[in-house]
Amino acid sequence: MARWAAERGIRVKGHPLVFYREPPWLAALSSERQEQAYADRIRREVAGFAGLIDSWEVVNAPTSWHITCGPAGAGALDAWHRRSGAVEIIRRAHEIARSATPRAELILNECKEDDAFRDIVRRCLDQGVPMDGIGIQHHAIEGPAAPERLLGMLDSFAAFGLPLHVTEIMIPSGSDELRRSFKWQDRPEWVTTPGGEERQAQEAVELYRCLFAHPAVTAITWWDVCDSHACLHIPCGLLRADGSPKPVYEALRRLIREEWRSAGTTVTDTAGHARSECFAGVYAVEAESGGRRLRGRATLPDRPVDALPVELR
Repeated sequence: MARWAAERGIRVKGHPLVFYREPPWLAALSSERQEQAYADRIRREVAGFAGLIDSWEVVNAPTSWHITCGPAGAGALDAWHRRSGAVEIIRRAHEIARSATPRAELILNECKEDDAFRDIVRRCLDQGVPMDGIGIQHHAIEGPAAPERLLGMLDSFAAFGLPLHVTEIMIPSGSDELRRSFKWQDRPEWVTTPGGEERQAQEAVELYRCLFAHPAVTAITWWDVCDSHACLHIPCGLLRADGSPKPVYEALRRLIREEWRSAGTTVTDTAGHARSECFAGVYAVEAESGGRRLRGRATLPDRPVDALPVELR
């Protein structure tokens, strides 16, 4: 799957390497061998996928391990957490991943947008944990966040000076009644509705505009693509269970593929310079001079630049 996506220009991210999901055989090992099994797993995946997947959400949801590990059957991680604490586990996991592939982008991911996560990030950075980004899950299941609250939350994490990855965005297209009574439980009766689909598309556009406008946000991940395999049967896909696109699919396609893309024609000055304001991204550049048509590519970074040389052939 990763190779299929990469061949089509789709950026691939690995998620996660340390989480409260464990194979049953781990419980039979000693504590030392359990920790070694985690280390082996991190090393195997990061090194084995090097060049194909070079962005990893290494650790997921550490602020709630003291609550979630036990009921989920993650006895090894639960015991490790009680022995060493979350920050030490994150440090070890990130250092192993960094040694496996030095160029990999390492992200700490969390489902909370609160002080508990900010405290863990701060402590990790104080202890020199190698970290290239902060992942913040955004489950807007019970209702959209007010823009001022959302931007304030992003500002609070941006203060750490790392890129922000907004992950696991979930906006359901089911009924308002089930949305109001939402709990993290399997709800097979929660299906998509026409009114819910229109609301989902509107909320998604408003959310993406806020996220795209924030200078610290470098990646946005929607979860899940299709209702047929969505978490807990929550109808949060871009596609219905039969694979047909919902209004949200077309709404986000217009934003990303049309509104947030730049194209145009300009004329250079006598020195061969042309000035333009464009969205960040990779551009195909064509130039015509003296009857010759030249082509090249240019990558515009997500910050203002005074000059961007383009080699044309």
